[in-house]
Formats: sequence, C-alpha cells, structure tokens
Amino acid sequence: MRPQWYCDAMPLTLGGDTGISGPMLRSRMLGLLHGVFAKRPGTFAVAFPGREQLPTLPLPLTGTLRVFASSREDLDGLAKNVISQPWFRDYARLSYPQAVPDDFCGDWVRFVRYRVPSLASDRHEGEEHGLLRKRRMETARKAQMTYFILRSARTGQRFSLVVNREQGEPQSGECAPNGYGFCVTSSPFSLPELPWA
Repeated sequence: MRPQWYCDAMPLTLGGDTGISGPMLRSRMLGLLHGVFAKRPGTFAVAFPGREQLPTLPLPLTGTLRVFASSREDLDGLAKNVISQPWFRDYARLSYPQAVPDDFCGDWVRFVRYRVPSLASDRHEGEEHGLLRKRRMETARKAQMTYFILRSARTGQRFSLVVNREQGEPQSGECAPNGYGFCVTSSPFSLPELPWA
C-alpha cells in the first residue's frame, strides 16, 4: 500500500450534539473500519489529528479518522462496505476521496501501535505481577498517546488500543499497516500530514 488517496471518516453531528464524545465515536468508527480492513489486509492506513490541532478544529473533526489507500477504487470499496452498516450510516460519513498531491512537501507522521500487556498475559507472580503493564500505561499517559476503546468480535471483550503519533520521514516504499491501519514498531511507515479541514 502507498498513501496516494485518502478520505475522512467523520462523526455526524447534524442537528446538534449526538451525546457521545468525539473520541468515543472515533473508537466506534475504527472498530467498524477494522472489520473491512481485516478482509483486505495491508490495504488501508489510518491517521488522526494531533492534540495540538484539536483546539483549532470544528467539533465534528475532533473525532475524525483519515483513511489512506493506494487507489480511488480501494476507497470506493471501503465506502460500499461501511455504508451497508447501520451504525455507520446513522452516525458517521465518509468524505469524497481525494488524491494526495504529487508535489506534497509537508510533514509526515507515523501512527505506531504501543503495546500495553493485559494482566492476564503477565507471566510474573507476586509483587512483580502487573508492573510491566503499570509502567507501560504510565509511559502512554505521560506521552499523551491516543487510545481507542474497542470490542473484540471474536471474544466480545473490550480492550484499549494505544497509538503513539510521531514525526516521520517522507514515505518512499510500500506501507504494511496492521488490521487497524496503524504501523507496528517492526514495520514503520509514515503518512502525509494534510490539512484537517
């Protein structure tokens, strides 16, 4: 995948407040997008606004996710899949696909999954049990990483997906996003930081 086309998944706030916060709507949208991404692994990458950008954005955009793909056809297929889902149809919308300018010379950003182990996966016992989780959660909190509250389709359990937003370098090769559209530390890639408007 190469980030050559993009569209925005935005929460609908027409007619006033939905009663759900932007981050919660964003989490729900990512959960639904993940279902489509899983059918086409490595096809879509996801970006979101940085904390420094949020105060200047109109309210609907604070819960926005940007989806990148290699082609317009990939984004058309994404739209066809999500519009058939009742929740997405009622609470969100996809913007019209746009091409990333060939001469883009702005910033590039990396969205890296940050693993926080669960207590159940901790092999330590006694006083050591849970210390790694606690350290990782503290690191994520201090760095003000973004997290998504998601529900596993397989087990039905809720979990947090923590993502760190970092400065990146211009991307020249192929990207290998995970099932949620983010990069992992073993396979980093960057996305263009296009205006959020």
